[in-house]
Amino acid sequence: MYCYKILPHLPSLPDWLQAEALQTFGTDVTLNVSRPEYASRMLTKDSETFLSTRSNRSDLSSEFKQWVKEHIVDTFTECSISRTSAELSAYQGPHTDKTRDFVLMYVFESGGPDCRTVWYQEKGQPFYRPGRQWLMINDFAQLDVIEQVQLPKNTWSIINTQYLHGVENITEDRICLHIGLDSDDFLKEIQ
Repeated sequence: MYCYKILPHLPSLPDWLQAEALQTFGTDVTLNVSRPEYASRMLTKDSETFLSTRSNRSDLSSEFKQWVKEHIVDTFTECSISRTSAELSAYQGPHTDKTRDFVLMYVFESGGPDCRTVWYQEKGQPFYRPGRQWLMINDFAQLDVIEQVQLPKNTWSIINTQYLHGVENITEDRICLHIGLDSDDFLKEIQ
């Protein structure tokens, strides 16, 4: 399995859809409310304890979803835009996702010049953590970095969300499209 793949052969988002997406922020559609500890999650790294930032996602329009079905993938669990705030912290703590096994991402704002998505392995545990366990590891001393990347702007990427992953070095708000997927089978058809 892979942590991520950059998919430059998928079509770029048309300007009108990009404009619509960037004006969409509204009600948060994440499951954050069902995990109150997420809102005040504290991380420890190099003997320092600090707040984890978090993402808020807003659902996109039916027209947007139709474009995704016609041009990208016809089956998905969600179609949203997320904002990860740099105001709270430079780190979004290591986690696995609860609502999806993979996510297609289209980055509008990268989160800063050194912002990167990082995959970790919890010491003494397997790297792959299937089953949508919604794991959260708060102490970086319990983790080994396996891979990291700065996802390119205005290009589709796919991420395996069943590996522990997080975002580091967030110095500006990070804004991305999220297309949640139960599988990556569609990649076989487009490659």
